Amino acid sequence: MLPTSTWLLCCFLALVLHGVASGRGQPSGSDGGRSIFDAFVNVADEMASRFDEQSRKMAALESLVNSAAPYIGSRVQCRAERVVDCELNIQAYSGHQDPTCRPPSEGFVRLNGSLVVWNASWCGVSPNRRGVSVLDVDPFRCRLNGVRQFDTWASAADAADLTAYLQYGVRDGAVLVGVTGDEPMTQLGPTQTTLRALGVYVGDVPVHGNFAFVVQKGFSYKTIFAKGNLAAPAKIDVRLKGTTIDDMVAEPIR
Repeated sequence: MLPTSTWLLCCFLALVLHGVASGRGQPSGSDGGRSIFDAFVNVADEMASRFDEQSRKMAALESLVNSAAPYIGSRVQCRAERVVDCELNIQAYSGHQDPTCRPPSEGFVRLNGSLVVWNASWCGVSPNRRGVSVLDVDPFRCRLNGVRQFDTWASAADAADLTAYLQYGVRDGAVLVGVTGDEPMTQLGPTQTTLRALGVYVGDVPVHGNFAFVVQKGFSYKTIFAKGNLAAPAKIDVRLKGTTIDDMVAEPIR
């Protein structure tokens, strides 16, 4: 059940928004009503982000608020319609031993075709982000929640941290983008069991190879991954589609 404070907040939010929208509750000659409206829109957005997986509860909130319709003169909608439509473009990269540092090798993660949320390179403009980077992506807003980098070339401790992060550090249903840089395989060994449980099979990737993946934790059958090397880096181009965490799918972009 939702906390009583949350139910009351939704009711109060609906009443305030109704009053502002209809001209009631806005102080004459001031922008007070506009400020209230903006503040409560932010609250509503935060509430919606917390209940992406609980549409039935939002429907119940809407029903509760509308029970007050006789007192406010009209019905209001408390439920936030949430739709997943998020394009992901991912490219891993590898380092090499050419003393001339040519050619440069580039990696990136883009959201909706243009927003670069991760970029790295070997001998390029961007910094070298060695190992495995994992990005937590909000599929409903198509934005980055956070990113972690694990140097699985140099550090067995980083590999252990990656294992712990994938197992315990993210919630079920979370969308994770994995992308590698330079050399990810040297210390990765024990972590491969956890990756396989997520649907990512990279046991045959050689040293200085690379890989990328899109995972929804708890839904390994939806996983998409790619493997590559310096000449042909791993690439993934997909669009996340759906209306709930359960029915969300990753459709390849041709």
